[in-house]
Amino acid sequence: MSVALIAGGAGFIGVHLARRLRREGWVVHVVDDLSGGSAHHLPLLEAEGVAVHVMPIADPDFRALLGQLAPTRVYHLAANSDVRAGVASPDLDLQRTFLTTVDLTSALHAAPPSELVFLSTSAIWGARTGALAEGTGSLEPQSAYGACKLASEAWLSAHAHRTGQRTWVFRPANVVGPLATHGVILDFLRKLAQDPLQLEVLGDGRQDKPYLHVDDLLAGIETGLSEGVAEPLAVFNVGPSDGVSVRWIAETVVAEAGVKAAIRYGETPGGWPGDVPRYRYDSGKLRGLGWAPAYTSAQAVRATVRALLAERR
Repeated sequence: MSVALIAGGAGFIGVHLARRLRREGWVVHVVDDLSGGSAHHLPLLEAEGVAVHVMPIADPDFRALLGQLAPTRVYHLAANSDVRAGVASPDLDLQRTFLTTVDLTSALHAAPPSELVFLSTSAIWGARTGALAEGTGSLEPQSAYGACKLASEAWLSAHAHRTGQRTWVFRPANVVGPLATHGVILDFLRKLAQDPLQLEVLGDGRQDKPYLHVDDLLAGIETGLSEGVAEPLAVFNVGPSDGVSVRWIAETVVAEAGVKAAIRYGETPGGWPGDVPRYRYDSGKLRGLGWAPAYTSAQAVRATVRALLAERR
C-alpha cells in the first residue's frame, strides 16, 4: 500500500491534500509543529484515518519516523504561510521555510522516498510584467517569503541532482478555499466581524492577481505527478490565466456577508512592503498535460467567501 507523508500537513492546503489522498486509498501521515498549521484541523484529519505527528522537522523523532514509514511520497508543505508576518520578522521565513527544507533533505538521506513534492509560490518572481511561465526570468523576489521559497527550490534542485531523488516543484497562484487559515478573504471577514460598518483595505484596491481554488491546485498536482518527472526535477505553474482586483474581492465579501460596510482604501499600490500588486500566470505547461482549472479567479473567490461564511455560522 502506498504511504504519503505530508510535512506541514495541518495547514490549509495540507488538510485538503491529506483528506484527498486518504479517499484515494493512500496511507497518510501528517507531520506539523503547529507553528503555522491549525490544531483545529487535527480532528478533521484523524476522523478520516490520517495519522498526525506533532513535531518539528528538525526533531530526531522525525528521522526515526521516516525510517519506520519508508514513505512512497513526501509532500513538503512546511513553511511560514503568513507573508506579512515575514515582513516584520524575516527570520521567520528563514527558519520555517528555508531551514526546514534543509532539515527535510538531511532527514531524507536516511530513508529516501520514491517521490518528493515541494509546494513553492509565484512570489519567487517579484514584480514582473507579462504572464509568468516556468522559464520566465529574472527571479527577483520582493519578500522574505518569496526569497526563502526560491532558496528552497534551489536547495531541492541541488539535492535532486546530487542524489537522483525524483522531485516535483509546483508553483501555485494565490490559493483559496474552505478551511483557509490566512489570506485576504479571511482577513476581510475577520475585520467585518469586529466592525460590520467599515472595512479597511491595505493598499489602494487595484492589486490584481490570479486566485486558485484549492481543489484545482490538488488536481494540478495530480496531473503533474501522473506525467512523471524529467530527471532530476520537474517544475509546474498552477493557476488560472485570469485574475480579480482586491477592490472586487472587498465588494464581494461585503455583499456576501450581507452588511453595509463602507470600504476604505489605502494609498499604496501594494498592501505591505514586498507585496506584488499585479501579475498574471501562464500554466500552459500543465494545461498541455490536460489540466484546466474548474474555477475562474472570480468563481474561486466567491466560492471561498461563501464557504468561510458557512464555517463561521
